[in-house]
Amino acid sequence: MPERTLSATASYARGPWSASVTDARAFDWVNYDRIALADAVERPDRPPRDLVGEQLRSFWRLYPGVNRLRANVSFDLRRALSLVATADNLLNHQFGEPDNVTVLPGRTIAGGLRARF
Repeated sequence: MPERTLSATASYARGPWSASVTDARAFDWVNYDRIALADAVERPDRPPRDLVGEQLRSFWRLYPGVNRLRANVSFDLRRALSLVATADNLLNHQFGEPDNVTVLPGRTIAGGLRARF
């Protein structure tokens, strides 16, 4: 659970065009140092009972968080039909959240056709 979260969105619409950019950040949360924990589990001289309860607190780590930048653009072809494009993780941060072993998807761009009924 992050200590704080912050998000800001700027959007623009004119005629058939619309666009938005969103920046979001989750600040300062505690999670396990998964690399150190995995190393401790693999050590033959450390019994598993040493990795329960209060002993797990020694593996806690503060993660500062990173900014997530997202952009959307759309063009209305007709009243209920639009071309859309979305770009996620524009800053291409893949490490640092939610822990030190998870690799998140990098910059992702998707496009498509949206039909409204």
